[in-house]
Amino acid sequence: EVIREGIAAGEFADQDPEVASRCFGAAIITLCHPQMVAQCLAKNNRAMPDELIEFALRALKK
Repeated sequence: EVIREGIAAGEFADQDPEVASRCFGAAIITLCHPQMVAQCLAKNNRAMPDELIEFALRALKK
């Protein structure tokens, strides 16, 4: 709903909100799913939480 509202308000690019929502969720899943968090902690080249969120938000914006 947040993405749909952002598109309607002109804050996010005009796009399919369902697709955008799925892609946004996939981009930040490593921050939410405990098993993914554990796997990613062992990686040296992992993105930091703030980097992932900034990337995902930039992808939505115009």
